[in-house]
Amino acid sequence: MALRTYLSLGAFYGADRRRDASRERDYGLWWRGDGPHDPTYRAAWIEETGELYVMQHEGTPGGGRVDVLARFRDRLDLDRRLSGWQDVCGDRGSFRWLVERIASWTTGSSSAPEAA
Repeated sequence: MALRTYLSLGAFYGADRRRDASRERDYGLWWRGDGPHDPTYRAAWIEETGELYVMQHEGTPGGGRVDVLARFRDRLDLDRRLSGWQDVCGDRGSFRWLVERIASWTTGSSSAPEAA
C-alpha cells in the first residue's frame, strides 16, 4: 500500500525539508476503517513534493504513523482521481475507498502518479 512509512509526523517532515515549507491540501480528516475500532486517518497532498500521505490519528496502536501513498505531479490529477471524496470521507470503510482509488490508478493507468 505505502510507498514509504514513517513512525511519526515529525520523522516524515524531518526526512525532507521541502515538506516543512510547502503548502498542503487536505483531502479529509477522518478516513475510517471497516470496523468500529479501526484507526482513523488524515489525508493530505504536499505541493512541493507531490506526495499524498495519510497520518494515522493518535490514540490507537500505530498512532502518529505516516504512510506516503503516491506522488502526483499536480493537484488536478489527484482531484480527478479522488472525485467525490467529500461524500465518502467519515463513513465506515472510507479508508479502504481511498486506498483502492489510489491503488487502481497507480497500477492500471497510463497517466499514473510518479513512483517514489
